[in-house]
Amino acid sequence: MKHSHPSALFRTAVLLAALIIGATVLPAPAATPMEKAFERLEKSYKKLSEGLKSPSESSKPAFVEIARQIRKDAGVAAGYEPKMIATLPSNERAEFLAEFRKDMDQFTADCDKLVAAVESGDWAGTSKILDSLRQQKKAGHKTFRVQD
Repeated sequence: MKHSHPSALFRTAVLLAALIIGATVLPAPAATPMEKAFERLEKSYKKLSEGLKSPSESSKPAFVEIARQIRKDAGVAAGYEPKMIATLPSNERAEFLAEFRKDMDQFTADCDKLVAAVESGDWAGTSKILDSLRQQKKAGHKTFRVQD
């Protein structure tokens, strides 16, 4: 019976470990432009929500910039089609897309209201609009996003 050399066993073990580790840390699929816009929007939303816990007049310029970024990213995202459209029968796609556009028009209009509320320093109004945007996001994900 032939015995393997210890260094050969070690190299095999290292190779096997590298393969296992490599398989578990493969990069996620690249995000679509729409997903990237929504990711930026989400980060800005969280930053503004956090800042509103103790708003001040001195933080208003930064809040205005964040609110404008939210509006910009909402507009960018609205220009794309959700991935879910590809999963639908072709005869349902136009209606689905029209409904998506309608919802995104409302979302971006509310983002315009958000900008106006922040610019005027209406922190209570800003918080209410952020809550509304969060609810719209939840509803939109249920309707327009492929569920994992």
